[in-house]
Amino acid sequence: MLVQKESPLKRNVAIFKIQAVYNEDDLLFVPTLSEVKDGIILHLKEGIRMISKRPPLGDEDKFKPYMSTFEEKEDKEESTKANPLKSLEDEKEMQEKIVSALDLSFTLLNEYRKELIPFIEIYRDHCKLDFAKLEGESDTRYRQWVEKFDRDKFKVKEGMEDTRLLRIIKVDASHLKELLLEKPTASRTKMAEIMPEHSQKIVVAMSGILADIAEKIVTNTNWEVDEYVTYKRFIDEQKKKTEEYEEAILKARSLQGIMNDSQMNIPAKNKKELDSLESKWKNVKDKLKSSSEAVDGKESLMKNILIKKGPEVNAKLKEISLVRYNTAC
Repeated sequence: MLVQKESPLKRNVAIFKIQAVYNEDDLLFVPTLSEVKDGIILHLKEGIRMISKRPPLGDEDKFKPYMSTFEEKEDKEESTKANPLKSLEDEKEMQEKIVSALDLSFTLLNEYRKELIPFIEIYRDHCKLDFAKLEGESDTRYRQWVEKFDRDKFKVKEGMEDTRLLRIIKVDASHLKELLLEKPTASRTKMAEIMPEHSQKIVVAMSGILADIAEKIVTNTNWEVDEYVTYKRFIDEQKKKTEEYEEAILKARSLQGIMNDSQMNIPAKNKKELDSLESKWKNVKDKLKSSSEAVDGKESLMKNILIKKGPEVNAKLKEISLVRYNTAC
């Protein structure tokens, strides 16, 4: 008894290969769907018939299921010679099966295209990045950006297939995948370049500020009134900026921490200079505290000196934010 074999056109065996490409901000398949369908309808049947009769130029295993179909059909040719109408019906049936298999492949191809769009969007997002704007971001935002770049790279690398078999069409997306991986990879590389630069820029700026402060701090507290007023204004100004200085130095340290956590290279010179900056800041803070205490300790004395000079110093007292002298008292 003859066993009815399953038609190879119902199996997932690819004999046509197309490329998934990204060109001019659009995802394309090359050849296009219409080009594939028109070409296949026109040439596929005769091409497979020819291949089934002579050694294939390509991989013979890929064509065996299709060759076997025609071989089975040729075994029946002797019996169909007496009935030409039957032979034509078989030809029509085969063509319908091929077209049906193609239509299903095209439906699957459209669905596959939708799967690729999120990977395309990742690429587009990275194309829009302006790294110059990152410099003013908080250290938290830096970490979020690095994590996003790593996450995007992982999504493309692990989530996107090199090839996809869609019934009788095989889509090669390997080159597209390489292209889409370039952007998140390049973005992370760029972050590894600019983060040490941004951190070091803070270190250099703060080193200059601290050097200037250290130079202006005095240990001699035998001030004249005008000297006292000027120095008190300086100390008060630095006290107000203490939090700003703290935040800047902490940001530089945090950026190096993010780089370390993300396995980015931190130049040894940068590490050393940040350590030195933190040490200088501790020293300056201690000196500012001592100077502030000295200034506060002299405040009553300076007020009394100004008060003895009479009402003409009223404006002076107001300017330096000491106790306003009221001549009516």
